Amino acid sequence: MNTLVSRFIPYGLIIGLLLTTLACERKTPTPIPVPKVQTQATNNSVKTEPKANVADAQQKVTVAKSQVNTDPVGPSAPPPGDEPKKTFDPEEVEKAYSPLLIMYKTIPTSFKGMKGERLAAVTQNVKTTRDKLRAFLKAFPGTPQACQASLQLAQLNLYLRSVIQHDLRQSAKLKPDQVNKLMLHHYGDTVTLIKDFLKCAPKTDSKRAEALQKMGDAFYYAGQIEGAEQFKLAFESYKKIIDNYPNYKDRKRVLLSSGHSLVELRDISRGLPLMQEAIKADPNSDYLPFYYQMMWKLRLSEGNLNEMKKLTHEFLKLGIEKVEKKKFDTPELKTERLSWLRYIAFNSFRTGYVEFGLGNHAAAGQEFSKGLARFAWLAKQLGVTEKELPQEYIVYRNRILANQKFINTYLGQKPKVDLDAIHWVTGKGPTLAGSIGKPTVVMVRGYDVKREQEFLKSVDSFVAKNPDICNLIVLSWMKGRATPVGIQAGKALNEMHELGLTHTSVGLTTTPRPKEIYELGTTIGSGSLVMFDKNGNFEFFMQDLRTIDDNFVISIIKRIAEQK
Repeated sequence: MNTLVSRFIPYGLIIGLLLTTLACERKTPTPIPVPKVQTQATNNSVKTEPKANVADAQQKVTVAKSQVNTDPVGPSAPPPGDEPKKTFDPEEVEKAYSPLLIMYKTIPTSFKGMKGERLAAVTQNVKTTRDKLRAFLKAFPGTPQACQASLQLAQLNLYLRSVIQHDLRQSAKLKPDQVNKLMLHHYGDTVTLIKDFLKCAPKTDSKRAEALQKMGDAFYYAGQIEGAEQFKLAFESYKKIIDNYPNYKDRKRVLLSSGHSLVELRDISRGLPLMQEAIKADPNSDYLPFYYQMMWKLRLSEGNLNEMKKLTHEFLKLGIEKVEKKKFDTPELKTERLSWLRYIAFNSFRTGYVEFGLGNHAAAGQEFSKGLARFAWLAKQLGVTEKELPQEYIVYRNRILANQKFINTYLGQKPKVDLDAIHWVTGKGPTLAGSIGKPTVVMVRGYDVKREQEFLKSVDSFVAKNPDICNLIVLSWMKGRATPVGIQAGKALNEMHELGLTHTSVGLTTTPRPKEIYELGTTIGSGSLVMFDKNGNFEFFMQDLRTIDDNFVISIIKRIAEQK
């Protein structure tokens, strides 16, 4: 996978494009290189914290390839020929730093729930503190206070990431890839600040674990832009805390963050044991529902239907027992209770969903009915009516209803329409009637919607390796009538080529309410999917196609292909 090269663009350019959000950044900064290192892993754990090889200051560096010196003992001596470090009056340094430390300590550790003027005031306080810390670092480099200020500044960078990203996206002059590069610059700067702290902080400094956690977070956010290499670095940072700081105050969150990274990497062999060990070590942890959620995502990404079934029933049994028997009499425990209820709602859908995927249609119908009834219990636990349930609960309740409708209306039936009226952009596509003999998968979506693109690529790649296993069709709906069909078809074709799809027939509907979509039990709005068995009958239905769902769908394709 090609990594995106992070170009360290001067903040002066951003100032001309944005609101004052980034005006406090350095106007003409020197590009900050993020050094590369070699890591040595033994038994899937990081055992050493290697030395950094610092690149030339003007070299363009890919953040995804970067790492830092994470555990040196104090600052290293300057190379021969470097200018000696300046010395400062300790009282002068402390006088300059003390008010900044007070400002930093007034910043909340969480912005959750803040809105309006309160959020705006806190955000401005973060920006002001950041500016002053940057000025302090420039004025008093190499001092113990500057060492601590590097870590504090890295934290403020992480606090501001959403604000900066939002303002960058609002700029009409910036394209998405430019926004991504600027955010990579932001995360690269954060990693460099943490590297500076780890170089100068004594090995006994209690904040070293905190610094590694922040570094893992910065790499994780960069991974959402660049992908696997960043997620690997994030996990390595978290793993150092797990291995070397067993009593770290935020260990539970680090374990969960490790799980997130391994889900992104689809690393089942390390992810599942890590979550299982966390549950075994602390069976009463308030993070228990999150650990189970990570295991679900790992099993989902693996496409292991039987383990998904086992896990979702295990969660429901434990979750309901916790809610009904455990005392939630502190703010933290009340938050835990809400987490259990939230995931009970999700798993009330999943039990039927997995049975449906396994082809156990009667059991799927029964589980969907039990899950739907459970929402009345959930509403009672929350002290609301079913109509007043939180939106994410409603989403999963509606998915149960949609799947029940599919099972009762379409399952085992042949479609009432075919695909004769579709405008094919890849040459004449297959008809449903003509596809009898092997399964057919029809994905319904809007072209150029990025959310489903990786999913499409993965399923197409599977079919390319197994060309006789099924027919793969993508139907895209027209986006308004003002743009001619030919132009929209061209865009759909371009997307197909960009994604490298080789075994997918791509078609475009030509009417505002295309019967080809509605008669398949799908709708226009978000991506969905229907499967037909080898006899041309409706077999499976799915909403909201995401990258993580690809192996789940592939497992179902294999099952249907093996049916007699």
